[in-house]
Amino acid sequence: MRQFLISLAILSGSLHLSAQNISLSLGTDIPYQHYLSINLEMNKIDLSYRTGILTPPYSDAVLSIISSLGTDEIYINLLDASFDFGWTNSIGTYYKFGKKKDWYGGGEIRYDFLKAADAPQNIIQTITGQPMNLFNFLSSSVELKLGLKMVATGFRFGKVFTLSSNNKHHLKTEISVSKYILTQSGLELQGLNLGLNLELINKELDRLLWEDVFKRYGYVGGIGFAYSYSF
Repeated sequence: MRQFLISLAILSGSLHLSAQNISLSLGTDIPYQHYLSINLEMNKIDLSYRTGILTPPYSDAVLSIISSLGTDEIYINLLDASFDFGWTNSIGTYYKFGKKKDWYGGGEIRYDFLKAADAPQNIIQTITGQPMNLFNFLSSSVELKLGLKMVATGFRFGKVFTLSSNNKHHLKTEISVSKYILTQSGLELQGLNLGLNLELINKELDRLLWEDVFKRYGYVGGIGFAYSYSF
């Protein structure tokens, strides 16, 4: 993630002189994220970095969508019980077109991190096949925390509506879709390790979440609206 932000800073600095405007946007992608973005606006190309959060009810809607696509209910129960907050990031490059250059479209790369919460041990045991009952009985104070890092690629199209005569206030309407291409789960132990083979469980859980969930059904995106101010 650090290299991701450093690369963005270097790119932003190198393009600063050629950028016509720098703008900030505050928006939402339904049902994916609420975000803040910084945009470098040139004659024909815009560059954008977005950072946001994924919280209910959007997270509930995402689970409903991947469930309707065919994801096994046990994975839905695991994700629903484990994740209550997500941090979202993306970098996009968009080409502007139309008579007023008020339409745009292009590709973006997303990096998302779902915050770990209490992971239901019985569901993890069922999914991975690794016994956890003895471990559970021996120490009720021990908790498992499950986090997930995800990388996606996709595209975004939108239109800009000018809201003021000085051309500083704008409304952006967008549609976007992305597909996760890489995921990494992180199962952590909070408390004493009483012989639990966490490495083996984590490896198997990581493989199954990718093969059975995100490889097949890992699509995100939606309809977006944002207020933008140009400096």
